[in-house]
Amino acid sequence: MAPPRKHSTLTIKDKLRIIEMLDKGDSYPVIARKFGIGRSTVGDIKKNKDKLLKFVSLTERGPGVRKTLKKSENPVLEDALFTWFLQQRRLHVPVSGDNDL
Repeated sequence: MAPPRKHSTLTIKDKLRIIEMLDKGDSYPVIARKFGIGRSTVGDIKKNKDKLLKFVSLTERGPGVRKTLKKSENPVLEDALFTWFLQQRRLHVPVSGDNDL
């Protein structure tokens, strides 16, 4: 009997690579072994292919290292905060750490 696999969370980029391998005709066991996941996980990724591709097409930064498809609860606030962060970086203002004001 094989030892149990450690839990692994795939990035969206890895999931897209799995979809590409499935489209090329690679088998579930081959893909599962390569990524250290179960065959049923490969099937789940295939089942959610459309949802995954739609999410990636709507994101500004592509798949990157992100691991979930969740979006923020308040995208307007998230965008405003990110814009502020970029402005502060351009001005070389430290935005983390110990700031004495």
